[in-house]
Amino acid sequence: MTVFEWLLDTIPHVTICREGGIPYLTRWYLLGQDRENRKWPVNLYLHCFHSSDESIPHNHPWRFAISLILKGRYLEFRNGVCRVFRAGNINFIRRDDYHYVKLGKPVWTLFLAGPRVGRWGFKPETGYEDFESYIARKPGAKGTR
Repeated sequence: MTVFEWLLDTIPHVTICREGGIPYLTRWYLLGQDRENRKWPVNLYLHCFHSSDESIPHNHPWRFAISLILKGRYLEFRNGVCRVFRAGNINFIRRDDYHYVKLGKPVWTLFLAGPRVGRWGFKPETGYEDFESYIARKPGAKGTR
């Protein structure tokens, strides 16, 4: 185990898994809104994306989010537009933005999220679906709200 891995292991974190228990994203809670403490006006997370989003647009529960890509790159699909984000780029995401990302290798980001103003949701072709309902239909998936 490297010093970096040891240090990360000391920080509260969760791994979100997709259907079949495949790791999707590991989130380290650096500042603010962790699973027990909801007092901070902003939240700072370290993310490691292990795999791509499904090709179904989703939103976020925060008024705004700013993602600094630290390592790797991904394609983001939002409103019919595909953009490339590489290490050093910043991605601004608003509450009402529905998007998904595709990546080839793991991607590390520093993710600053504003105040929570809603819930996660997905927008498949059939219309909006709340996070919990969507995940409940996926055997072996687990996530966080």
